[in-house]
Amino acid sequence: MSDRGFLIYVDGQGEETMHMMVLNTGFGSIISAIQAVTNALIRESSIGARSSISGSPVVATYPTVRQTANLLFRDSTTGSTARVYVPAPVAGIFLPDGVTVDPSTITSLITAVTAQVLAGSGNLVDTFVGGQLEATRVGLLNSAPLF
Repeated sequence: MSDRGFLIYVDGQGEETMHMMVLNTGFGSIISAIQAVTNALIRESSIGARSSISGSPVVATYPTVRQTANLLFRDSTTGSTARVYVPAPVAGIFLPDGVTVDPSTITSLITAVTAQVLAGSGNLVDTFVGGQLEATRVGLLNSAPLF
């Protein structure tokens, strides 16, 4: 059995984006692992009450949800994949090129994702393939097909 979970992020400029994942049994430690590597605030999720937003806009290298770290994971049994998106990523997760995600900086997130996120095959992802910075439009980002 799987759950679809969503996270709604807001950046310091007030722009929002939603990220959906297909999960084995809820978010577990994924929320705290993502919060550690994003400059955005998680405003709402499908597993909790709406949070109030407080604080000031973040002054950072990647302050907007339009800049996203796109992380690719794989189910090594079938080769099926899932993507996890980190909007407004913290600059420290990248290699010196500022584009490629350094896996050694996101070990908690990798552990959380491989324990909970399902690939299109329906199996848990078990391998982090890689990640990179992308400019995205604000809107819905999915880690698996919606149907």
